[in-house]
Amino acid sequence: SILALASGRMPARVGGPNTWVPVVAVDFVATVLAEIAVDEAARGLELTLLDPRTPLLDELVDRAARRLGVRAPRLRLPLGLVRALPEVLTRTPRETLAFLDDARYPLEETEAWLASRGLAHPDFDTTFERWVSELTTNHRPSARTATRSTLPLGVWGKAARQM
Repeated sequence: SILALASGRMPARVGGPNTWVPVVAVDFVATVLAEIAVDEAARGLELTLLDPRTPLLDELVDRAARRLGVRAPRLRLPLGLVRALPEVLTRTPRETLAFLDDARYPLEETEAWLASRGLAHPDFDTTFERWVSELTTNHRPSARTATRSTLPLGVWGKAARQM
């Protein structure tokens, strides 16, 4: 997590050099849901709402580390190994690991629908920078999160509007 990275408690990167975590700004999800609810043409469409410009996980970790002025972990643990280990050892919730993969998703239909509605993902770089800043400035680790964490960076939201 970003808080673990900021506090020096991220000992390793999880996954390989092609590991990717699907990301989308939660504010954009809300906008899309409002649009899709009133669009009859969207009925029956299967849309995968991810930002196609999301960098690989390594780049996200490196960007966050630069933004925070900390060193990114150099050690790498294979995703399969981390998934096989007990959660008590990894300090990473299983549901978090489920989002890490080398797979990519077909986004053509989604991007075409978004364009037809005049919708575009917010600027990824700006949103990411603001999210990291918001998270590390206004969120302090709870007793639960202080002992957890390795990696995934997640989905961000209102921080994108606040700076």
